[in-house]
Amino acid sequence: MRNRKILLLGSLFMLFILVGCSSSSGGGDDSNSSGSIVGTITDQSSDLGAIVPIKVLVIEENPTADSTDTTNLTIVKETTISSGSSYTINEIPDGEYYVIAYKDLNGNGEIDVSDSSGPLDSAGFYGMDVGDEAQQIVISGDEELGIDFEIESQATPITIAGTVETAFSEEAVNGAVIEIYGTNDMKVAETTTDNAGLFSFASQIIDGKYYLEAVEESYLPTLSPYFEVVDGSLVWGERDNIVAEDDLFIAMLTATEAEGVGYTEGTGLIGGETAEVDATSYERIYGASVELNPSSGTIGYMDDAGVNYDLTETQSSGGAGFVIKDVSPGNYTLTASENNYSFDEYELKVEADKITIFDFVNGIVY
Repeated sequence: MRNRKILLLGSLFMLFILVGCSSSSGGGDDSNSSGSIVGTITDQSSDLGAIVPIKVLVIEENPTADSTDTTNLTIVKETTISSGSSYTINEIPDGEYYVIAYKDLNGNGEIDVSDSSGPLDSAGFYGMDVGDEAQQIVISGDEELGIDFEIESQATPITIAGTVETAFSEEAVNGAVIEIYGTNDMKVAETTTDNAGLFSFASQIIDGKYYLEAVEESYLPTLSPYFEVVDGSLVWGERDNIVAEDDLFIAMLTATEAEGVGYTEGTGLIGGETAEVDATSYERIYGASVELNPSSGTIGYMDDAGVNYDLTETQSSGGAGFVIKDVSPGNYTLTASENNYSFDEYELKVEADKITIFDFVNGIVY
């Protein structure tokens, strides 16, 4: 019995030594160490994207592609600067990395770079000014690196301007907040209408795909279809010839008015009219049929007097106006057809308890 006890105690003692040695070895392993980066970022394009935060990324890939999709990057660490210019990134594992900072000015989740001019988004790649490629950094141990660099946009932004009115009485809506969102639903700019219902985003919008939202407490929130800015020009169907200062129109509805044309709580409502335009005139197209894809809701059209909506009609007989009620939230395309006219197809977003106001010329006229 005594021999068994001695053998058991000896085994436990050896196990203790093995575990102790293993623990001691692990505690001294530098693989668990981590470093940090601190610095300041100077935004040379601070007049662009004033409400867009700056993101700083520590990544594994060399960020020199024409367009860097941030969703495909191997991001080791990141931080966001909502105000000021100082940043700190802690607990960075040992390794070799690149550091980039950017403001996603068009909200598409990418760092857009032009072949000829450089970054379209406000962006900076650490060390890029000393060569054709970004400079790699090395994190080793618990050291702290100081990295200051600049971000700048080489884009030529355009001005988006327009007017907000009530849908039926066509009165100016003062104090409406107009917000511009990118394709990832990130807000990139906002402004407020004046006493005349006018709004303007002066030289703020770079190439990208956007939609507008108008918000005022007396009305239901109102959305525009998507529009695009390509090579510094607004692309929106047949809008190429329209260059007036009040290019864009948003017509807002009160809750009572929305219910009167078929709005149901929890769904979206699309309203607008079929029309065409040339360089000098705007013409309503009567008798056109409207198609929403994928199909959702119920389409109705104005009566012959152009005043009331008859939601039992399947094609407008006299009015150019249309509504689509009870539309499920989601992304859609909208088009129309008429014997003598062809209409472009437009992409639009429908949200619950919001109105999307649309026509086939200006995109947002009710």
